[in-house]
Amino acid sequence: QIWEVRRTLETRAAELAARNRTDAEAVAIVDLAAAMPGAAERLDELTRLDIAFHQAVAQATHNPLLLQIVRSFAPIMAIAVPAAWQTRTAVAGKETMLDRHGALARAIAARDEAEALRSMNAHFDDAVGNLLQ
Repeated sequence: QIWEVRRTLETRAAELAARNRTDAEAVAIVDLAAAMPGAAERLDELTRLDIAFHQAVAQATHNPLLLQIVRSFAPIMAIAVPAAWQTRTAVAGKETMLDRHGALARAIAARDEAEALRSMNAHFDDAVGNLLQ
């Protein structure tokens, strides 16, 4: 149920962020995605960056209620992100998840709403698929 709600809200957030983001917000989102590969072996830092990334996307929507709801997921994400990451035993699986964040960040920076939606859906497909296996 949590994944369904998150997916619904965050896919819309991706579209709105691509439409409404400022240049500074785009830079922050891209920077967070770019920092994630360097933290791949430090699960606590990777989790912090992942949570911050999703909150930065929500911030870029300029919808305060959406941001508040996404922020409310932080305690759940603090558990779910490490759990999901630990299911990725192959390097390729880890790289795919990192690439998903980068693709989403680039789509938002490019103001490509359709690609932002596609990228967030792909991210959730991978994240949920790994957790439910």
